[in-house]
Amino acid sequence: YFYELSGLEGFIEDTTVPRRVILESFPFTIGRSSGSSLQINRAGVSRNHAHMDKVDGHVRVTDLQSKNGTYVDRKRITESTRLRHGDIIHFADYEFRLLEIVEQTDMSPDICETMVGDSPSPLSAHFPTKMKEFSELLERGLVQGYQQTIVDQFGKPIGYELLGRGTHPDLSESPAALFTLARTLDQEAQLSELFRRKSVAEAYAANLEGLIFINTHPKECQDIRRLLKEFQDIRERYPILSLVCEIHEAAVTDIQHMAEIRSGLQALGIRFAYDDFGAGQARLLELVKEPPDILKFDYSLITGLTSPEAPTYQLVKTLTELVKKTGIRTLAEGVESEDVVRTCHQLGIDYIQGFFYSRPTPITSSLKPSASIV
Repeated sequence: YFYELSGLEGFIEDTTVPRRVILESFPFTIGRSSGSSLQINRAGVSRNHAHMDKVDGHVRVTDLQSKNGTYVDRKRITESTRLRHGDIIHFADYEFRLLEIVEQTDMSPDICETMVGDSPSPLSAHFPTKMKEFSELLERGLVQGYQQTIVDQFGKPIGYELLGRGTHPDLSESPAALFTLARTLDQEAQLSELFRRKSVAEAYAANLEGLIFINTHPKECQDIRRLLKEFQDIRERYPILSLVCEIHEAAVTDIQHMAEIRSGLQALGIRFAYDDFGAGQARLLELVKEPPDILKFDYSLITGLTSPEAPTYQLVKTLTELVKKTGIRTLAEGVESEDVVRTCHQLGIDYIQGFFYSRPTPITSSLKPSASIV
């Protein structure tokens, strides 16, 4: 006689060898609570973290609005999710694997277990995506604001783009690496918001003058109400800053959404810019129907723009002429040589940003000794 069991295999109580727990009855609960079917009494795990059920013969896991999340194959889940043999599950940063086991009652115990399907690979004994460290970065605000100068056609500074770097000792400081990690944890919006809040506070304390360009992440544009509420908070806290909100080209996919964002920002006295234009699909219809105050050409269009013979010259020339007729200002990103500066002047591009004029530097290096960050 054969029957199937489901089990969790993982590292419990800081063991160095994975231990197996049979899911004997459902619902099967996981958390710090002493009443949990599987108690994980460790920091990061919520009291009532998740539970498992068996529906139509399949095991499903549901996160119970835990602080640090439940993940299936490194993707954070937001609804009941079916599990299969070998799936990797994380409760916070504690790793487990689902096992489907077939047992035969008339066989000796030492040979009765057989895995269904292929044997899964060994567990890693830790969360490979550094979720614990990333959670610390978000909770403790372990980032630092940076600034890069933006100049006009004559090389005169007209403002700054605010950027950021990480300061967690166990994570990369690179924003690209941090956003890659954030994507695996579905927390790009939270990281973007942290970078923005920290850099704006530091810019205010440093008395930066001129236009202050601040970034958003495409994920944030999926919740327009939250995004505009945050910009309202920034405006109320720092009313004297001349802010420019950058919306990445990848987020410019819906004219109605852009109209709502543009209208909301205008009501707050915040300028609106399309960022990295030309990096993907240039949204010409949106550009005409919901024109920004400033259009930032992506560095991929600008790098190598050393003469009228450059491959992207005619494209940038046509776009510049088009947007100038609608009153949009243009900005070239990624300018690194005098030849490119000269070509930008020939094309009539209004603003220039890049290593030729300045590299990103910590905003705090501009702080006066008596200044404080609010």
